[in-house]
Amino acid sequence: MTCNGCKDDTECNLNGKCVGGKCSCKSAAGHYGMHCELENPCPRIIGARFNDTWSMLFKRNCEPLLEYGRPVYTLTHVDDIFKLVDKNQVSTIKDDDILALVFSGSRWFAIKIPSGKKLDGEVIEQQGREYHAFWDRAYDSGTIGVSDPTTRSYPVGVDTFRIGERGPQYGPFGVLYPMQEPPGKGAFRCDDNITTDSTIFANWFTSCSNLSDSSTVHMDHSHWDA
Repeated sequence: MTCNGCKDDTECNLNGKCVGGKCSCKSAAGHYGMHCELENPCPRIIGARFNDTWSMLFKRNCEPLLEYGRPVYTLTHVDDIFKLVDKNQVSTIKDDDILALVFSGSRWFAIKIPSGKKLDGEVIEQQGREYHAFWDRAYDSGTIGVSDPTTRSYPVGVDTFRIGERGPQYGPFGVLYPMQEPPGKGAFRCDDNITTDSTIFANWFTSCSNLSDSSTVHMDHSHWDA
């Protein structure tokens, strides 16, 4: 268990100052979090193998939507949906469904959020509670992908897998198909066209209109050339 307070700068991982018992992170250090322990995340990530694009989800006031201190990403483009979603699940995805990457506390999960649900903090918090390590929500058909365990603030540099066939003869998540090649490469890379400048992130990307927004995000199947 980690205390939320600090006694000196070392408890801010030397990425900030301990002020009044709380860490004040240095924007130039490129970190955030209770103890300035998390790297500023990439606002947009791209699948290294399938060229799928995922963007950070922002609230109307341009603050990022966070779960366990990590951003929530939504799928904004994919060339071939069959490479991301098991063929038996593609037919269950509706035009207004949302595919999101959400951190559970130890892993990133790719989940399907049904149409009719507004993607906001309440929905994401509910998903996070249900994806706790001791809950079985992580094993149902709404989960389409899962990463290896990681502590990073964004899903770059961690191997991730599409969940395929399920059943008692398979592992707890089902058959896992790698979304990277070779193993260890990680499924995503940062979009080099969007800066992760610490000052911009410290201001919560005050100009976030070019990224995903909770009021406008939806699944656009016109990008699915399947």
